[in-house]
Amino acid sequence: MTQTVKSTLFLPFEKGEIDVPEAGETALFLGAETHPFLREFARIDCCQFWRAPAKAMEAAGYHAAQTFPPPERQGTYAAVLCLLPKQKEEAQAFLGQGALALSDSGILVAAAANDAGGGRIEKWFREMGFSSVRYLSKHKARVVWAQKDFLEKGETAQKWAAQGQLQQIAIEGETCFSQPGLFGWNRIDEGSKILKDYLPDNLSGVGADFGCGYGYLARQVLTKNPGIGRLYALDADARAVQAAQRNLEGFPVEAKWEDLTTPVSTLPLLDFIVMNPPFHAGKKTDQDTGQAFIRTARTALKAGGRLFMVANAHLSYERCLEDMFSDVQKHAEKSGFKIFEACV
Repeated sequence: MTQTVKSTLFLPFEKGEIDVPEAGETALFLGAETHPFLREFARIDCCQFWRAPAKAMEAAGYHAAQTFPPPERQGTYAAVLCLLPKQKEEAQAFLGQGALALSDSGILVAAAANDAGGGRIEKWFREMGFSSVRYLSKHKARVVWAQKDFLEKGETAQKWAAQGQLQQIAIEGETCFSQPGLFGWNRIDEGSKILKDYLPDNLSGVGADFGCGYGYLARQVLTKNPGIGRLYALDADARAVQAAQRNLEGFPVEAKWEDLTTPVSTLPLLDFIVMNPPFHAGKKTDQDTGQAFIRTARTALKAGGRLFMVANAHLSYERCLEDMFSDVQKHAEKSGFKIFEACV
């Protein structure tokens, strides 16, 4: 989340439109990220699913949980702050959880960038039953708030909160666990589907799926290569790690919560890695993340180790791969994707 959106979230507090909870009262921060104004809260519980911002929160002295508050904490928070994600069902889940967490006079505060759905927040507040809804706009973002005194019904909040949980869904005839917020949460990513067809059937030893999501690609690798001794399924989103662990039960898998844009110290040297790295930051194409994945993969592979990677055709990873690996082959370029194999 950008610093400007975070600053917009705290704007009504700074302007005196909302009072900071009193001593003895607790606030909740969903999608929590560091900000200087957090020091004004005497007690605040934090939730952050993503590894890098969660580590930053911990470094700043805040514990960041990787789950929404348990049911027994519903109705106990004087204020709930939400940095809303862009994906619709995920953002609604944040709001639903936030509304249910409020005490009888609690305040729900939510912000998003204008190009990430900021303009729809007020409408969603009203759909949940809030009648006195206020907002401010600044930094190309919007913050919306309302008091629970005006929450007439809880059905929509309960529905939205439930839709954001880990759930069983059918994807192309297969049942698996997934949830809103995960990349391609209710479908098979086209890039991963293409990469699957170019994976060898003689992999063995210890490998990893970098950016595993709910575990589709890892399952394909393991099914095609029964000689694999162990596969690490890694993702920066704790929800993906949980989903992958459920979907890969019965396979020799260890799912781990890791930021793959930096070296991972908890892995043994690997025989192979498969990956479909993310390539978007908001609306912008983000080639830097893919390059960081490549660098992390190189440090994680042993001599002779192999990387199998799919990338969007318009992203130029060739130079990065050639700088990092001794042998790079492009096996295919079709349907808007490129398939690479690189050897240490």
